[in-house]
Amino acid sequence: MKVTVSNVKSTTGREGYGFFCTVLIDGKPVAKVADYGDGGEPRWEPIKWTSRADMDAVLESKTAIETYAKTLPPQTFLDGDPLGMDADLLIVNLVDAELEARSWRRRCKTKTCFRLKGDPPEAYMVINTPFSPELKAKIVAKHGDRLLEIINERVS
Repeated sequence: MKVTVSNVKSTTGREGYGFFCTVLIDGKPVAKVADYGDGGEPRWEPIKWTSRADMDAVLESKTAIETYAKTLPPQTFLDGDPLGMDADLLIVNLVDAELEARSWRRRCKTKTCFRLKGDPPEAYMVINTPFSPELKAKIVAKHGDRLLEIINERVS
């Protein structure tokens, strides 16, 4: 089973950030999920609501995703406490990953971004020039073994 999200839109609610997305199982849309940023859990809804059977199909899909999520390793938070994976947390993680990838693609469109070994995980260097093989060669020549990754290569 491959669970993905599409049509991701982020928003801000009273209790933090929220989102709207479409959940896909093996490329087939099965539900819309909305987190209104109100401190509650994400809400699962049918793609198109025509009858009670549509909601039953969403609940069946959520149950299948829940079963799949339980096979994944628990998520560890900053305090070191593990939290078992469930369908809601899996969707939140997929939305976060999509929003981060979108942000990197936007940054890397006109700039070259790279990371060096020994820097904090959230730190990166920026050159205000679009990425090119020639620029990569200069970065590799200058930083050598200290170069951890060129982010443009990951997000292109």
